[in-house]
Amino acid sequence: DWSSDVCSSDLLIAGSHDYTQTLNDRQLAMHKSGYDIDIQEGVWIGSRSVILGPCTIGANAVIGAGSVVTAGHYKAGCLYAGNPARFIKQIFPDQI
Repeated sequence: DWSSDVCSSDLLIAGSHDYTQTLNDRQLAMHKSGYDIDIQEGVWIGSRSVILGPCTIGANAVIGAGSVVTAGHYKAGCLYAGNPARFIKQIFPDQI
């Protein structure tokens, strides 16, 4: 049961390629872990947002439309927006 809201126009990028490699070597050089994206329960992600791993978005956080979420930890119960996404305000004080 996944109870977060992600729009079809959102982009989640959890991997990375070694651009110094070519052809099949580039694909094989892709990181297998360390770029995880953890979206916790109740998160709302606005339309056309880009989520770059590694990052964690805490429970009931809201990501504004068109935001670019970069690597890091985004606290539960807060609103983030912009490029890069920045803390805007605390929505649910009891969740911090």
